[in-house]
Amino acid sequence: MDIVEREGVSAFYRDGNGGIYHTCSAFERGIDLMNTTCNLLDHTAKGRDENPKASHDWDSYNDQYKGAP
Repeated sequence: MDIVEREGVSAFYRDGNGGIYHTCSAFERGIDLMNTTCNLLDHTAKGRDENPKASHDWDSYNDQYKGAP
C-alpha cells in the first residue's frame, strides 16, 4: 500500500485581531502519547514488538478487514 498522508496533530493560536497562526505540528511517532494503545504497549515486556522497517504493520484499516464492503 502506498500511503500518501499520515496521522498528525497541529496547534494554532488566534490573536486578538483574529489572525490565526500555525504554532507547531507533530506527525507519525511524534504523537505517540496521544495514542493510548501505543502508550500502554510501551510499558509491556515486549513493547510494540514492531518490525523496524514497517512500524504499525500489525494495524488494519477498517476497509481492509475481511468481509468489508
